[in-house]
Amino acid sequence: MLVDARSVSEQTPLVHDLCVVGAGAAGIAIVERLRHSGLKICLVESGGSEPHVRTQNLYRGRSVGHPYFRLNACRFRMLGGSTNRWGGWCRPLDPLDFESRDWVPLSGWPIESDDLLPYHPATARLLRLPTARFDLGFWQGQLPPPFPLEGGEFENTVIQYSPQVNFWEEYGARLLRAPGVTVLVYANATEIVLEPNSARVKGIRVRTLGGHGFEVTARAVVLAAGAIENPRLLLVSRHERSAGLGNEHDLVGRFFMEHLHVPAGHLVPAGVAIRRDFYAQPAWESGTAQGFITPTAEAQRRLRLLSCSIGVEAESYRIGTSYLWPPEILFGPVRLYRQLRRGRAAPLADYLDSAAENAYQLRRKLATRRAARQALRNVSHLPEPTPTHVHSLYFRAEQAPDPSSRVVLDRRRDALGVPQVALDWRVNSVDTDSILAWLSRLDAELLIRGLGRVVMPPDDWPEGIIGGPHHMGTTRMSTDSRRGVVDEHCRVHSLDNLYVAGSSVFPTSGYANPTFTLVALALRLADRERVGGDAGAADVRGARVDDRGLVAILEVAAADALELRRGGDQDTRRGALLGRLVLERVRGEEVRQDLTVHVPRQVRGGDRARVNCVGGDAVLVPSACRFDREEHVRRLRLAVGEPRIVRARGEVDVVEDHRRPHVPAGAERHDPRVARGGKWVVQAEREREVA
Repeated sequence: MLVDARSVSEQTPLVHDLCVVGAGAAGIAIVERLRHSGLKICLVESGGSEPHVRTQNLYRGRSVGHPYFRLNACRFRMLGGSTNRWGGWCRPLDPLDFESRDWVPLSGWPIESDDLLPYHPATARLLRLPTARFDLGFWQGQLPPPFPLEGGEFENTVIQYSPQVNFWEEYGARLLRAPGVTVLVYANATEIVLEPNSARVKGIRVRTLGGHGFEVTARAVVLAAGAIENPRLLLVSRHERSAGLGNEHDLVGRFFMEHLHVPAGHLVPAGVAIRRDFYAQPAWESGTAQGFITPTAEAQRRLRLLSCSIGVEAESYRIGTSYLWPPEILFGPVRLYRQLRRGRAAPLADYLDSAAENAYQLRRKLATRRAARQALRNVSHLPEPTPTHVHSLYFRAEQAPDPSSRVVLDRRRDALGVPQVALDWRVNSVDTDSILAWLSRLDAELLIRGLGRVVMPPDDWPEGIIGGPHHMGTTRMSTDSRRGVVDEHCRVHSLDNLYVAGSSVFPTSGYANPTFTLVALALRLADRERVGGDAGAADVRGARVDDRGLVAILEVAAADALELRRGGDQDTRRGALLGRLVLERVRGEEVRQDLTVHVPRQVRGGDRARVNCVGGDAVLVPSACRFDREEHVRRLRLAVGEPRIVRARGEVDVVEDHRRPHVPAGAERHDPRVARGGKWVVQAEREREVA
């Protein structure tokens, strides 16, 4: 249901189970995940489906540190958020990014990269990626060959391009049809309201540009408004706590991070030209991918340097994000473009967009060409054969966390009377020194391999540093409230029911664009909210046995298998490797098994189904089949003695099995491996619309 806040009376009670502030990638991912959960959800968005100058200018603020974009030009205050204009660059953070690195102060996440792995397939689907695989081995044979860098300090890495999915245009209609979901537009969250003398949030205070206001009350509130607006909302909510919410240790707004985007150096090929096709956005089957050079994790540890990716570009190339103009200039053409795209004039709209993009980037492309020509002159003295061309190198680099790099409230106020923000973005020598060090190491690596060499950039190269714009770190995650604003579940430490979603919770940034990881985190948070703050549910099921037991997470649930079956994949009927069964000790070592889901012929899309996972494999049983729970448990007692069965809100059974697994009747004829032995039996039941 869509509700215009301008038509809501101040006396209208708006009471929900969950209130999500911000309809960007994180906020929409959460609501999309929960739309059939039975929860009553309110998604609050400041704008509407079209850009409006007055609404966008509520993002105005000052930049008082390293030169930065206009704060009302590098974000979108409308349905879809910044997915209204993004590049589609997708890759999860690397495992090392989650680790505590002694050479990077205040690094380390309270979760591991493996904690987000079960959410990668769902994240890839939301971003419309053909696969959730990013390992180079998967891509070999599908993309052109890269530079031969194996065994050294660098490796080749692959990113995928989303078709620049606008989350509202893609998923908005589904949310509006979902029972219990209210999308509240033109509703500006101005304050988070606490219950008197408690550690619980009552809801949020909303105001419209027309002047009237009201409250949205909820059992839990999630801030998903971005890494500048999230801390702003926490800091302005001072009615009950003078320093703002979650700010007991003066951490809210600190540790603002960006990815340092900068041209830095050139690669001069040795002898014959080195083809850069792998690094030039090649298309493959049903998608588009691109290769980059990145330092290995081992090299980062040994050299104690930050992470980065190095793009191998042509002599002349585009830099940064286009059209970061004031909304007064930009929004007229944007509205015209959107109107053309919806009609028969879509090809004309694309042509005009491309022409405008080329015009916008012309000055930057000319600058990169001049730099490449200068680099070529700098190596003209080298012995034969004389270099005839160079490749430009473009860095997307990690920035070390710095508490002085921060978002603070300004003395100026917006049209609603809310204090604007001042952004003090710091770029430090540790950041730039790391880039120069990697250039030197790459030069040495290329020389050893006979591939060429690197021409170092001029001394003033740091002046070319810009941001993604990727805003991260301002409500960072930690198990220690003295080092972070939210805990490992994204809950504000000092409040029972206030959560933060998005890249503002990132303790470190890595080099990968934040979208893939922030969506995975949002799905993880949604699963926690579905079961009232307990272990996961939805596509990823889980149940805690006790502190001495295990947590079982089933990544591939019935509906995922049904989607593949409906698609007519013959292999799926015999069994296809669809995911992982993750068995994780609460206290102890982690165990992993491959999960194979076997789909009988009689299962059809939309059927209710039950997944019986035995020893790491699974058999999908349609609801039409008789399933006697008591008989199943009785047979299990015969197999393993008295089992311990723990219900998790009626969704998951976890059965402790000290001897051997129970094998469902007939499972062997699907795949004899299900009888190979194992330690746990997990049963999950699920019903979901198959899109």
